[in-house]
Amino acid sequence: MAKGEIFTGLPKWAQGLIAVAIIGGLGFIGYKIYKGVGKIKEDKDSKAVADDADKALKDELAKGNKLSFPAVNYSSAINTIVKLLNGCETFGSELQVVYEVMKVVKTPADWYYLVKTFGKKDIDDCGWGKTNYDLTTLLKDQLDTAGAYAIDPAINGYKKSGWAINTIDILEDYLKTKGVTI
Repeated sequence: MAKGEIFTGLPKWAQGLIAVAIIGGLGFIGYKIYKGVGKIKEDKDSKAVADDADKALKDELAKGNKLSFPAVNYSSAINTIVKLLNGCETFGSELQVVYEVMKVVKTPADWYYLVKTFGKKDIDDCGWGKTNYDLTTLLKDQLDTAGAYAIDPAINGYKKSGWAINTIDILEDYLKTKGVTI
């Protein structure tokens, strides 16, 4: 077939439709390749987070530091975090996630164990698909609502209150008191 013979005898609207379909198909293939490359990078980044947490945990345990709770407490906290952030989170659910982390993170070893044990989880994006997160990326991405809050020191020994500060800021401030930064 010579160049352009595919369109011979077709009405203009059919030629346009074929051209749009070809361009759309090429665009879709390009998008899938782009997403695939991005996913590979995200997977490497998430693996690096888990590997770093595992190494830091081993260092903490080698220093003689121990976990504050049995493994089931961390697993329970992880399940609660996933449940609260899966779908459309609210300020209340975000604050509850902060409390869940505060309940189990009393030392750096606790934090590293929590991050390592979390691994990667698929989290629903409020009906717009799912994203596969490691714990630190999930918290930084989802704890983004500002509001009025008062952290009760009776629950976790940490007191703070304020207005119009994102929930991630509350968590980061608490973790700093434990010697951890995210």
